[in-house]
Amino acid sequence: MRSWIIKLAVVLIVGLLFSSRVYYIRSTKEVTDINLTLISFNQTKIELGYLQHQQPKYVIFNFKNEGKRQLLIQQVEASCGCTTPEWPRYPIKPGEGGEIKVIYDAKYPGKFNKKLTVFCNVPEKIVELRIKGEVQYPDSCYKY
Repeated sequence: MRSWIIKLAVVLIVGLLFSSRVYYIRSTKEVTDINLTLISFNQTKIELGYLQHQQPKYVIFNFKNEGKRQLLIQQVEASCGCTTPEWPRYPIKPGEGGEIKVIYDAKYPGKFNKKLTVFCNVPEKIVELRIKGEVQYPDSCYKY
């Protein structure tokens, strides 16, 4: 008799935990979906061409909030430490725009293809930006 009560209690507890978790996920998703907006960039890939060795290059990705809610850019992550992004830390109103500034530190000669991941409140959750180019070898490399 006792083992039956224990089994029933375990089943009830597991059921309650599962149903509360499902409710939490649904309510969180609904709140998140309500705050989503749309973002558009003039361009998501910028070809920098040839860069001089150890001469940092600044580029700007312009964007616009195309949605009906405020745009919040939570984070912009670069694929490596040679790329430093700067972005607005405040909400962007619908219809307004802004820019993500990127500094590429041209320390290392050769071709590069760097990715920036923009985390924001859009349906896709992230937007990828890219900069490509080639850092020229310093003249001293070619002297004999």
